[in-house]
Amino acid sequence: MPKRRVFFSFLTGMALLPTLLFMFLEAYYLALERCFRQQCNQVVQKLNENALYPEDLYSIEPCPALLRRTFQALGSFSVRSFYGERRVRNYYTP
Repeated sequence: MPKRRVFFSFLTGMALLPTLLFMFLEAYYLALERCFRQQCNQVVQKLNENALYPEDLYSIEPCPALLRRTFQALGSFSVRSFYGERRVRNYYTP
């Protein structure tokens, strides 16, 4: 394998690393957003049932199983369409 080709492969790998990191970060924020929306929906449900207390308005609890939800968000359409197979495959085409 020529030396130039090896260097190109190295640069391709270095360009792929930030893409994968940002893809994981995007999925993490998407999972956080889904948890927050779920908590907001619970507050609205309590409000409709007249079971809302003042403590419920300002309580934001940590999201359970955030890592599992992050990996589930990796399969969402918004993450796959932007960071998906086509974009990753473009790095490996000469």
